[in-house]
Amino acid sequence: MKIYLFGASSFSGQSFIDCCRYSRKNFNLFLFSRNGENNLKLDLKKPSTFNLNNKDEFIIVSFAPIWDLSYFIEIMSEKFQNRIQKLQGIVVCSSSSVITKRFESNSFDKDLYNKIYAAENKLLKITKQLKISCSIIRPTMIYDSYPNSRDKNISKILSIMRVSRLLILPSRTGLRQPIHSSQLASIFLRKVEETIQKKYFQDLLNVGGDNLLTYEEIIISLRDSVDVSDKASKCKIIRIPNRLFDFLFSPLLLLSPKTFSSIKRIGSDLSGFQKASDITKEDSRIFPVLKNYFKDAT
Repeated sequence: MKIYLFGASSFSGQSFIDCCRYSRKNFNLFLFSRNGENNLKLDLKKPSTFNLNNKDEFIIVSFAPIWDLSYFIEIMSEKFQNRIQKLQGIVVCSSSSVITKRFESNSFDKDLYNKIYAAENKLLKITKQLKISCSIIRPTMIYDSYPNSRDKNISKILSIMRVSRLLILPSRTGLRQPIHSSQLASIFLRKVEETIQKKYFQDLLNVGGDNLLTYEEIIISLRDSVDVSDKASKCKIIRIPNRLFDFLFSPLLLLSPKTFSSIKRIGSDLSGFQKASDITKEDSRIFPVLKNYFKDAT
């Protein structure tokens, strides 16, 4: 089966490539990225440039922004449907932000929610019309362990811990379900296999890691897992009442509403998603997963 992988240069895309190789499935991977470096070049904002000779059935797996993919599929279905006649299904990465940021008041988060929500519904509508299977996967708090990885979750927290050495947290922090990129890749592989087996279906999954941790427990786990030479290992935590915490950071509401919303969410429960191991039927993995699972397992 041919798999056209969009967003191949992202750390999630790289993990999916490793997952496919580790599984030894008979997939023929075609790698696409916007910059085209070491991959096939494709700008999803210019769908007309997608002009491969598709004589065989193929599946699109995408880690590119979902709003770019939805635009691409929309234009292909309207103007270049002959180029996707052999498309069997789509497995696409969305975001749990469509759930967690739905009621945020700052313009950035509101716009992000609207973009994701509109893109998801557009994809479901078009694929339904075309009778093409569609799996939309909404992961929460993805993190990675590749060299020099710059995910926007765990790596960002570690960077703050290395610089500040002192973190002020509310006494009650909310629950999270960090999911490692290798776990997400395994979920994508499972949905690809289902797409091959089933004629047509639509799926919407909210997924997280196997451990439910408070925000404070995440920081402690990270601090205890890094090497003693790492500056993050020396980070201290100060706990203060939640109301005092909100008061101290309240000036950010005027200076940077987006940042204030992010800090405010530290006390919110952003969990309750399907556990990765329940979907993949693999052993659960304890946070944090600090190694490249697929390469270390070979």
